[in-house]
Amino acid sequence: MKKILLLGSFAFLFSNTSKAQLADDSASIGAGYTNQAWYSLENGTVSTNASADWDMGFQINGFSAPILFNTANGAELYIYPNGDTSAWATMDTTGMSSWTATYNDDKSWNRGAFNGTLSSDPFDLGWGKYNQVTHYVTGDSLYIAKMANGQIKKIWIEQLAGGKYYFKVADLNGSNMVNKVLTKAHFTGKNFGYYSIANDSIIDIEPMSNSWDLVFTKYTTFIPTPYGVSGIVQNIGVEAVKVYPVNDVSTYQNYSNHTFNTDFATIGYDWKSFDFATFSYLIDDSTVYFVKTQDSAVWKVVMTGFGGSGNGNFYFSKQKLTTTSIQENTAQNGQFYIYPNPAKAEGSISIVADMPSGISNAQLSVISMNGQLVSEENIQINSSFDQHQISIPRLQTGVYFIRLTHSKGAVTEKLIVQ
Repeated sequence: MKKILLLGSFAFLFSNTSKAQLADDSASIGAGYTNQAWYSLENGTVSTNASADWDMGFQINGFSAPILFNTANGAELYIYPNGDTSAWATMDTTGMSSWTATYNDDKSWNRGAFNGTLSSDPFDLGWGKYNQVTHYVTGDSLYIAKMANGQIKKIWIEQLAGGKYYFKVADLNGSNMVNKVLTKAHFTGKNFGYYSIANDSIIDIEPMSNSWDLVFTKYTTFIPTPYGVSGIVQNIGVEAVKVYPVNDVSTYQNYSNHTFNTDFATIGYDWKSFDFATFSYLIDDSTVYFVKTQDSAVWKVVMTGFGGSGNGNFYFSKQKLTTTSIQENTAQNGQFYIYPNPAKAEGSISIVADMPSGISNAQLSVISMNGQLVSEENIQINSSFDQHQISIPRLQTGVYFIRLTHSKGAVTEKLIVQ
């Protein structure tokens, strides 16, 4: 979730920590890269889990409803090109050798393999379309999955309605079909809920979203064709920046000179390279990463080593540079999308809100860049993906903040008025 730092009465208060030195640490995904490891810069490794335990991941918080497909172990996913959902009973793999596989985005959590390519239609989520009247997302695409063991499965994400994902999985000939329901409320506080095709089980893998900053894992990137790499991915709401070259990585701390970004693989994999002469990994020795966590604390991270497939160990040094007194926009606070954005003055905007379970109303505030409250109204939250239209009269061109405050917290997004 994108974090907005408000000015005025909503300003975040930073203070310098003591001049602590870089501290050595490590995290591991095991020999052969068989695990994922969720890691807190403050507390170390939070939990690990076998990467082969899941095949599909369903977003719990947010409005873009990405659905991930696990390609870490060689599985492939294809959007079925020979028909819409009416072709479910007659799906085949004719011409499959010429199909192009679809992958999770390697820069953002907000687009999984089931979401396909980006669309200019904000209500087209790839696997289905959002209905502004019912607030349901109804599936309009079919998928073929080639599992790591070579088995072929067909998949139909039928609907997201009332906080529940409805989907079905079957063999290509229709046998062994299962109809599943993944309930978002069963994963409150998590980014994704997961499903294992092999075990036909809905599983809870991730730790609480507010308990970790980075996940050490294997994922697919594009260089330029799809390629599996082992690297470090940021949590939703965690920003980072890579600084290169740095003359003295042990002393450099000027994070304020750089712009943080939400590319979730900012640390990624390319801080290391394999030396075929020595059969060992070389580590960039002039690179510093600054990481801004969900609570806006800034950490310095310097990669120092990699154990490769022998042990799956990542070695690094870290140092906490700042702390903050206020936390906002964690995954538990919900999320919303503003459109159009930029907006025109004297017009109106709509927001699509996805609030935490149990939230039935919220206070919507429009705040100027200097912290002045421009307008305020109460809105009712009826369901996930609830849409609200609000007028923006008499707003001058510039940047504003739209803030939703409810009983479990607050979430803020930026609005540009032209």
